[in-house]
Amino acid sequence: MNVLIVDDSAAMRMMIIKTLRQAGLNGHNFAQAPDGAAALEAIRKAQPDVVLCDWNMPNMTGIDLLTALRGEGIRVEFGFITTETTTEMRQKAAAAAKDAPTDWVAVYVDDAGTPVAACACSKEFVAYAGSALMMMPPAAAKQAAASGAVDETLASSFHEIMNICSRFLMSDHTPHLRLATVSRRGAAQGLAAIAPAATRKDFAAAIPRYGAGQLACLVT
Repeated sequence: MNVLIVDDSAAMRMMIIKTLRQAGLNGHNFAQAPDGAAALEAIRKAQPDVVLCDWNMPNMTGIDLLTALRGEGIRVEFGFITTETTTEMRQKAAAAAKDAPTDWVAVYVDDAGTPVAACACSKEFVAYAGSALMMMPPAAAKQAAASGAVDETLASSFHEIMNICSRFLMSDHTPHLRLATVSRRGAAQGLAAIAPAATRKDFAAAIPRYGAGQLACLVT
């Protein structure tokens, strides 16, 4: 098993490895990272089996690392090693551990063309919201939600919905943004640049007569 230890203290990293080996984990491989940013790059290159991470670190905290991983759809086992045990911190960790919907992703850019926000959507949300906009029969929408099949007409309708969503991602404190791309998760461009620094909000959207789907909004 490959284990990544993430802590800004080299002495603490060595202590954790020593403790794990004394506990009987001698046959496992241990790698180290000094902060969340370095850990994120390491995990992208070679995903370990387990990540054991400190909470407070420079450059990128442990909770920001977990949020970035889940935002990118990386499902590595993740645990915190910390003396911080407040209820609020536990709630933050549980929320960050949730997977973002990853079937379809809309990426938004600012006036300079830099990715600044994204909406990750489940196939159910794509099917139901896109079908509702076109007033397709609910039965056809349910078939699309079950299969994940999105034809050109449904994709065009969903693109328009994501374009409308750009209004909800802007405020007096955010730059002007516009929809750049809408694509399946594997083809999404710019999401990796957004996720590490983004604030994430998850929503369950119920479309009357059709069904419910999930979407996660990430804004830097």
